[in-house]
Amino acid sequence: DSGLVFVHFADPDSAGHRHGWMSPEYMRAVRRSDRCLGKLMESIKDSKSAAETLLIVTSDHGGHGRGHGTRMEADARIPWLALGAGAQRNRRVSRRVSTLDTAATALYALGVRLPEDMRGRPVLESLGPTGAPDGLPLTGVPLRSY
Repeated sequence: DSGLVFVHFADPDSAGHRHGWMSPEYMRAVRRSDRCLGKLMESIKDSKSAAETLLIVTSDHGGHGRGHGTRMEADARIPWLALGAGAQRNRRVSRRVSTLDTAATALYALGVRLPEDMRGRPVLESLGPTGAPDGLPLTGVPLRSY
């Protein structure tokens, strides 16, 4: 059986809009979110399904001042990490990754055929050598179709 859990930490975004990106309040919100992520990662590590869990960590956007949505690099650059089952260790993805690619990667890892009109592409470079995460059921999604 496959499953998907989505967790969103909204505090940094809220603090960025309220107090400004990179402000002390924003940085406190980031540290709180980081601690929560650490607890989540420990829970996964201690679970029976740790060996077959792929964790994707990202954010929805960057920002500057108290806003975002421009073509500025600060608004567009975000972290994107794949950890756990099937993820490459210490691998840097050479192409630009979009937030749209996150859903495509999650669907791919779950073995769900991607809709033809989906704008995102799976970040196969972050996954194992064959593009198939070890321990995860990947059926009906040939690597060459991407």
